[in-house]
Amino acid sequence: MIDEPGKCTFYATDLELVPHNPAIGTLIVCGVTIEVRVNTTLRETQDHGVECVAVSNPVASYSSEFHETPRAMVTSRGGLFGWVSDSKRVPAALGAG
Repeated sequence: MIDEPGKCTFYATDLELVPHNPAIGTLIVCGVTIEVRVNTTLRETQDHGVECVAVSNPVASYSSEFHETPRAMVTSRGGLFGWVSDSKRVPAALGAG
């Protein structure tokens, strides 16, 4: 669990170097809130060339209407900011299951 001071998980946290690490090919993201922190983290990570998967069942939102739109934004245009999956499918998608 990361308590971040900004809207992105990497800003002013111990994870600041994660999107710059060439050994990381895919980042799995979940958390609160999908419309702010999860989306911002996905977008910033993609800017550094790291693939992203947002895990849909352990993410939350301020309201139910805000929950679906950010998910659609992430996957628009063929996965512009990453992909959305549920926790059961992530291991298989990464080749681990």
